Amino acid sequence: MKIDVFNHIITPRYHQRRMKIAPAGMRLQDAERSLPTLFDLDRRLHAMDTAGAGYVQIISTANPPVENMAGPDDALELSRIANDEMAELVSRFPDRPPVFR
Repeated sequence: MKIDVFNHIITPRYHQRRMKIAPAGMRLQDAERSLPTLFDLDRRLHAMDTAGAGYVQIISTANPPVENMAGPDDALELSRIANDEMAELVSRFPDRPPVFR
């Protein structure tokens, strides 16, 4: 089994809020085009499925950390959004948690 622990994702609501809160240099304007699996879960799952049996990914919210992008109130809001969306992913794919397979 191969466990890939360095995988990040930016979920939709988190991305939308982050684009409004984060300073311009932290907004990743062109990242959606250049890193589609960072934003598109279906593409991520397809890439994982084509890697073969025994390959899993542990995903986490992408950098920069919320505390580097926002003040306390906005950082708390971003954290809640990210946590809620990650929980939704886990419940949406019950065959894959706690790592995506």
